[in-house]
Amino acid sequence: PATPTPTPTPPPTATPAPTPTPGPDVCTELLVNGDFESSSNWQFGSTPFPGRYSTTAAYTGARSVQLGIPDGNTNRRAYSTTFQRVTIPADAEAPVLLRYVERTHGPADNLDYRQVLLLNSSYGYVAQLSRSYAAGTGEWTQRVFDVTAYRGRALVVYFNVYNNGTGTQMWSFIDKVELGTCVKAAAPEEPTATPEPTLTPPLTPTLALD
Repeated sequence: PATPTPTPTPPPTATPAPTPTPGPDVCTELLVNGDFESSSNWQFGSTPFPGRYSTTAAYTGARSVQLGIPDGNTNRRAYSTTFQRVTIPADAEAPVLLRYVERTHGPADNLDYRQVLLLNSSYGYVAQLSRSYAAGTGEWTQRVFDVTAYRGRALVVYFNVYNNGTGTQMWSFIDKVELGTCVKAAAPEEPTATPEPTLTPPLTPTLALD
């Protein structure tokens, strides 16, 4: 009988090299307790509806910070704030980025808003990085801002959700707040093009700008 021709054995498929795991997202971290897992370093303004630590939602870990007035609570005119002092070293490697994630809630009425400010050490206005009247999405979204221009400054990083007390209510959760160099993230957003307010704010930790 004829001898069958052997079927050639295909060469083994090369196993691809594993993708390297990226290192830490921030090489130099300037804020403390940016994941809000402890009750330290962040301050909350004394307002009609102050910000607070929350276990209702968290991007990482068990806690975030809640700002604003969730449904089920009586609407009122209130700034809901959290803030932390920080000094950006003059020789910090560029770019210096502020990054955080937020989960936004509540419809838009063009009156209530979310806001991120930089204040000086006396709580005076330095810059507005963001001010949004947009309706909440209920999804975690990353925000990144380039703050390299403020190297050498003692600042207050200040988050605020404002409700005017009528109509709908707006609230947010923020988590994983980082400020430093070597942040591996998408291109930073442009700061909100809003002129500096003409009204001089009070030099108190409850400051928020209309």
